[in-house]
Amino acid sequence: MIVSFIGCGFSANSILYHLNKLSDTFDNKQIIINIFERRQSFGDGVAYNVNSEYVLLNRPAKHMSIDHNNLSDFNRYLQKKGIQTHEYKTRMSFGLYLKDVFDRSISSLENKDIVIKQYNHTVLDIDQIKDKFEIITSNGYFFSDIIILSTGNNLQNNIWHLNSPRYINNLYSEFQTLNQIKSTERVLIIGASLSAIDCALFLESNGHLNKIACMSRSGVIPKVRLSTANIELPVFKQLIAHKPNISLFELIKCFRKQVEILDQKSSWQNLFRDYNKLKPEILRNEIAKQNDMVQNILISSNPYLST
Repeated sequence: MIVSFIGCGFSANSILYHLNKLSDTFDNKQIIINIFERRQSFGDGVAYNVNSEYVLLNRPAKHMSIDHNNLSDFNRYLQKKGIQTHEYKTRMSFGLYLKDVFDRSISSLENKDIVIKQYNHTVLDIDQIKDKFEIITSNGYFFSDIIILSTGNNLQNNIWHLNSPRYINNLYSEFQTLNQIKSTERVLIIGASLSAIDCALFLESNGHLNKIACMSRSGVIPKVRLSTANIELPVFKQLIAHKPNISLFELIKCFRKQVEILDQKSSWQNLFRDYNKLKPEILRNEIAKQNDMVQNILISSNPYLST
């Protein structure tokens, strides 16, 4: 049996990781795995193949892992490499972790006599011929019994058809081109979310002197991410224990009740605050806070919601 992966970023990496854990139950000698990836890098994906210390993950490192049963796996990797394990690590460091997981999974599968073939090809088309698939690539034709489409985050289209070096269309793949921006030039960032803030911070660190403007349709900026702490959630625990399948309405009701019990000073509605209405001084106060109970409840609820 031939299994083919189209694309090899986080999704394909995750499937291969769990496939390796199940592989003892397979008739391994009859399995061939083809992996097609148009980029030179296998296992990390576009979103985590960013060579910059300024592009950060939007979740704490302790909640990032390829294995949902072992959430500390990324932290374990960081400690093994002697990398400081503060909360919000770089996308680059997570990409290195993913490549390490990928290499270990491939090595383990090959040791179990599963044939792995990696192709640095662009897949152009797929045809079905009876009970087989024909994969047409930039370098030839391949046949497969099973196809796993794992293309992930594709690069954005150049919707304005601008071909100037002063127009950066794909941030993840072109982040280092920000170094070429002169400190006296005005910069417009289209979008105002976390990646936009990463860009602005990078330019500021390079000593940018002129204006940096962020523009978005909503005008809403991201919620401030503070230090997190795991806390006990008795309301969630009781609800999940008695009713495994809950509706969205019940979940919101549970969240509201939990906030009221743990922190009477906070409002659960802060989660839905329209941040474009915040004045600069209010935003500075939010940043200066040590932690946020509503945020901690959201983080601590992850284990209950994933069961």
